[in-house]
Order: sequence, then C-alpha cells, then structure tokens
Amino acid sequence: MEITTMEQAQQVANEIAQIESTLKQMKDGLKAFVDQHGQVQAGGVQWGYSESISWKIEADHMKEFMQWVALEGFNPFEMMSVSATSLKKLAWSEETLQRIATKKLTKSFRCTKL
Repeated sequence: MEITTMEQAQQVANEIAQIESTLKQMKDGLKAFVDQHGQVQAGGVQWGYSESISWKIEADHMKEFMQWVALEGFNPFEMMSVSATSLKKLAWSEETLQRIATKKLTKSFRCTKL
C-alpha cells in the first residue's frame, strides 16, 4: 500500500487504531475463554499461556555470584548490565555516560498519545 498524501496517512492511521482496539478486545475475550476452558488450537497455531523464566541475582549475593562466574572462567563484568531505569535513578548526564558506556538506540514504529 502506497500512501501519498497526508489525508491518506491520517485515514490509515485511524483505521489502524480501530483495528488494534478491536484486536485487543478480541484477545481479551479469547484470554477469558482460555482461562475457563484451556488452550485453543486454530489455523495451525495454539493460543494459551506460555511461561518464561528469568533470574534476578539479589544484591546481597552479587559478590558471590561474580566469584562463581570467575571460577567458571568467565569475566563476570561481561555478564552484567545496568537497566535504563537504574541509570535514570542516577541522573547522570549523557556526557558522563558516554565516558563509560556505549549508547544503544533502537527505533520502534508505534503511535503515542498526544
């Protein structure tokens, strides 16, 4: 689909918003059904819950964790990362961060509330 005018772009944007709203309602309904009756198979896919596991090393065990990693022959600092939320709490300037970190910029296409 080629969009050539602002009017077309606005029309498509409005249609996408309506479709996404309808999709959310449909998914909410299907989720409620799955909650009551279990997974649903349709169209070669299965709708239901899947689990993912992650681990959070507690602060009071971090030193021990890093020692274990080193004993395994790995550099423990290469396994560490600091979340954007944690960095924001520090309120460091971008200039300060650039001295010690590599900035990673990701783009995502989405709508945002005005």
